[in-house]
Amino acid sequence: MRQLTATWSADGTHALIHRGEELLVSHPVTLSRRTHSWLKPSGNRKLETFGPAGIGVLNTARNGCMRGLVGCEKGEKACYAEDGILQSGCFAQTTAFAMIRWNSGFDITSNGYKPGTEDFFSLTLPKDDDYDLSMYRPRVFRCDSESSTSCLTLSLGTVQKWAASNPNKIFSTVCSGYFRVPAARLREAAACGNIVAGISLSSWVGLDDLRNRIAEARRYQKYDVPVVLWVATNQQWSDDNPEGWRIIERELRRYDPRQVIEVPYHTRAGHTQHILNLNPWGGCCQVGVDACGRQVDMNSGLRRDDGSLAEGKTSGACFGCKNACGASWLKVSQREVAVRIAS
Repeated sequence: MRQLTATWSADGTHALIHRGEELLVSHPVTLSRRTHSWLKPSGNRKLETFGPAGIGVLNTARNGCMRGLVGCEKGEKACYAEDGILQSGCFAQTTAFAMIRWNSGFDITSNGYKPGTEDFFSLTLPKDDDYDLSMYRPRVFRCDSESSTSCLTLSLGTVQKWAASNPNKIFSTVCSGYFRVPAARLREAAACGNIVAGISLSSWVGLDDLRNRIAEARRYQKYDVPVVLWVATNQQWSDDNPEGWRIIERELRRYDPRQVIEVPYHTRAGHTQHILNLNPWGGCCQVGVDACGRQVDMNSGLRRDDGSLAEGKTSGACFGCKNACGASWLKVSQREVAVRIAS
């Protein structure tokens, strides 16, 4: 596979995506006032359950990961897509927004460059260069990771701009490694001190894709960018790709368990169970809510208050989450660095 690069046009109106010397995409940026279509101060339905303030979402980049351009194994499929099941794949491929546009060619892997999909993918920046988020309650904001890849916006410097403009907020990203973030941009992210880079891993992806993600996680840390690993798990994937699973298990030994956020694969039909259980703070979607709004342990299917069976469909939630989308690791890593410097 070959990583992509992303830069701005000379006039700053377009994002230019290259593979090597070849220009593949020139996509216009939209300047917008604050709207809930791209800035969600309390997050989505799941993230708003994280305490009274929720976790905010900044969808600077939306509805496209450019996966189809890198030439990786399975690159023609959305991550986690199941053969023969049309409505399957990653979260972004199965949202209501996506599904009502499938007949029009919506595909998270090719939106933004495949003819007819240009309008599905969007890059939005605040009008008047207004990056101030001080009027919003959340301390933590997720960047782009709801339906794109943050290595694109880290390459463009937009995550860094949000972070530099809001030093009292923490910005959580999730990256695929499809874009190679320049060293200068990584140094800039590290200097902000309030960006945590998430790298997503799973044994579903091909070995070339997996190895590239692992290499990128190591590279980010070389430039002192705090990293967490978002490990999507599904026992079936591990059985189908034992070599990929062995690579992941071996790599996880290099990390503090608090850097490993396990995300069991889930669809609209339900969640698979956690199989790693490494992080003492727990995993993502470990707590959910049932049809009656009562909190449920997602591994056992039992209500947390009285141990009774959950009723109806259960959905993931963020009640009591100690990871805070990687923000907790950012704080711990900064304290540990401070202790080392002091000693």
